[in-house]
Amino acid sequence: MEESKKRIRRTNIAIERDIMTTISKIVKEEGFCKLNISYLSEKANVRTSVIERHFGSMDALLELYTQKHDYWLNDAVDVDNIAEKETLDNVATRFVDTLWSNKELQQLMIWELIENNSITRKSAKRRELTILNIIPRYEAVINKLDADPKAVLAVIIAGIYHL
Repeated sequence: MEESKKRIRRTNIAIERDIMTTISKIVKEEGFCKLNISYLSEKANVRTSVIERHFGSMDALLELYTQKHDYWLNDAVDVDNIAEKETLDNVATRFVDTLWSNKELQQLMIWELIENNSITRKSAKRRELTILNIIPRYEAVINKLDADPKAVLAVIIAGIYHL
């Protein structure tokens, strides 16, 4: 006789925590492309209907997850507290160090590069707005190079993305 899986009783908070933890694990190990509601349900030991009841849909859940993890640029660069004399290369180095050490961020950026959907577009747009806040701090330095600050930062960021 085949054993049936016993249902684990958890609080709503525990269920949501387990789902988010499982998403993190899947993203780190397999990337976003492997992530779907059935696979998540199996790995988190939660019925798909429970995921849908808590989050509405897989897209809504992924939107929440990416919002949670997409403030990494603010944390890495700390846009609001960049010292006046801090050089652009120091800021870029912190950006690279953060990206290098955070597997979820790497996977998020890979997902954005290979898939065009509303979630990846919103995530990229949030990052772009953060970067636009950096430009005024380095505009004078970049203008001395007789170059467009937006273009210079675009090349730097594109290079970092493809490291």
